[in-house]
Amino acid sequence: ARFWADQSTGGASPIGAIESAQLSGKEIVVRGWTRDDDTSAPITARVASGRTWLGVTADRPGNRFEARIPALPGSNKVCASGLNVFAGQHTDQGCRTVVK
Repeated sequence: ARFWADQSTGGASPIGAIESAQLSGKEIVVRGWTRDDDTSAPITARVASGRTWLGVTADRPGNRFEARIPALPGSNKVCASGLNVFAGQHTDQGCRTVVK
């Protein structure tokens, strides 16, 4: 019963943004935040670059996340999406370009 007490079905879609994307050795470190007002629990952010993507939980203070994704030589476009909970839609939360 507690699960449903912490959830709503209002149909909100996630909000959030990429705050930074920086090259660190062979990786791109992506930091941002995302939340869905349909839940009080942390949600998943999908971070993608080229054919590589991963899901990270936005469970740091302020619904923040950090992801490390491989960097390829040249220009790397890194994008994030907030994955929806219950009603609503997944939402794009921006892209950044990092050059290796």
